[in-house]
Amino acid sequence: MNDLFLVAQSGRMEGGALLGFLCLAGFGLFCYLLPGFIAAFRNHPNTIPIFLLTILLGWSFVGWAVAFVWAFTAIERPRYYRQEED
Repeated sequence: MNDLFLVAQSGRMEGGALLGFLCLAGFGLFCYLLPGFIAAFRNHPNTIPIFLLTILLGWSFVGWAVAFVWAFTAIERPRYYRQEED
């Protein structure tokens, strides 16, 4: 607690505090973009729109939740049928 008070007073961060802040910020960014990463991993056909929804409306929990659910929706795969020869 005293470390946070000293940072607020001096306006400078020590190396450990800066590293901790950067790790926390990176983890937060990863969580924020998680729906897009899931869509990309699943090869979802709407990966770009999911990323855009996350970036533009992810700041509201509703936009992030919609993108998260959308990333897990079923993916229609093309079905190939073998034609029977006469």
